[in-house]
Amino acid sequence: MRYGVIGAKPDGIAGEHIRSLLRLDGAEVVAVCNRDPAVLAAAGEAAGPQARRYAEVGDLLGAGGVDAVVVATPNFTHEQALAECFAAGLPVLCEKPLAPTVAGCQRIARLAEKHSALLQVGLQRRFAPVYTKLEEWIAAGRLGRPVMMWSQELRGDWMNRMYQDPVRGEVNWRHIEELSGGSLVEKNCHDFDTFNSFAGAEPARVTATGGQGRFTDRETIDHATVLIEYANGFTATLHFSLMTPKGFPGRYVGVVGPEGAVRISERVEEMEYFSADGHTQERYAPTGGQPVQGHGEAVYLEHVAFDECVRDRTAPVVGAVEALWSVAVAQAAQLAIARRSSVDVAEVMSDSPGE
Repeated sequence: MRYGVIGAKPDGIAGEHIRSLLRLDGAEVVAVCNRDPAVLAAAGEAAGPQARRYAEVGDLLGAGGVDAVVVATPNFTHEQALAECFAAGLPVLCEKPLAPTVAGCQRIARLAEKHSALLQVGLQRRFAPVYTKLEEWIAAGRLGRPVMMWSQELRGDWMNRMYQDPVRGEVNWRHIEELSGGSLVEKNCHDFDTFNSFAGAEPARVTATGGQGRFTDRETIDHATVLIEYANGFTATLHFSLMTPKGFPGRYVGVVGPEGAVRISERVEEMEYFSADGHTQERYAPTGGQPVQGHGEAVYLEHVAFDECVRDRTAPVVGAVEALWSVAVAQAAQLAIARRSSVDVAEVMSDSPGE
C-alpha cells in the first residue's frame, strides 16, 4: 500500500503518522506534501529516500502512484484537501476535527458519499488499548450499563501552529475561531467522541461555562467545564484547561455504572477497575505503567484498522458521521459558553445545513 502524507510536519501528529506507516507491514510512504520548504525537507528525511516531495496537494495527486492518503493539515484546510483526494478516487485518513464547524463536516460527509469515498477520521482513542479493553469490560457486564463519564484535561498551553494567512499575515491558527473551530473543537473533539461512543445514545443537551483565565491575547478560550446530557439519561462531564502548571497530573478519564467503575490515566495508559461490591479491583496497563510519548500505540493501531478497511473495502470504525457528532457537541458547548445558557445539540445540527 503506497501512502501519501499531506501536511507532513514531522514534529507533530503528521510525524506520528509517518512513523506508524513505516512500522506497518505492507505499507510504504511514497510521497509527502507541505508548502513550507524546510518542513517538506524534514518530512522527506523522516519518510525516507523513496518519498517524493511536493509543495501542493494537486501535484502529489496528479503524479499518481499513491493508493491512500493521510491528511494532517490545519483544520480549516481539510475540506479542500479532501475534495481533491475524493475526486482522485483515493481513500483518506483525515486528522480530527473533520472540519472546524458542523456545516463543514456535513459538506464533507455529503462529498464523501457522492464519490463513494472511504474516509476514516483520526479520533485515535477508538483504537487505544485501554479504550478497547474498556469496551470489552462493558460488553462483559462488569460495569452494568454506563450511567456517567468524565474526562479531565488540565494541561499547559499547547504547541504553536503558525500559518501564513493572506489577510492576517503569520498567525497561530489554533488561536483563531474561524480557522481552528475553537479550543473545544480543536482539542476536545477526542473527549466528546469518547463520550458519544460509550453513551449508547445521541447527545441531546449541553451546558458549559468557560473563558479566558490567562491567555487573553487570542480569540479562543483557555478553560471550560462542559456537561453533556444524552437521550437515554447518560451524562458526561469535561474539565479542560490550558493554563495548568507543568507536571500537574491532569489527564484522567472515568466511567461509572451500577456494577462498577473505571479510571484511566492517559499519561501512562493505565486503567483501574473497581467492582460495586468492593471485592474486586483490577489494573490494566499495556505500557507497564510507563509514560507514553505522543498518542502511544493509538495512531499505529488506527493505521492497522485503516489499512484493513482499504484492502477489504469495509467501513471504518470512526468515519464522517462519528466525527460530525464530536464537532456538534464541541460547537454546542462553545455556543453555551457564549450564551451563558444550555444549548440543544439539535439546534446546532439544524442551524448548520452545510450549504
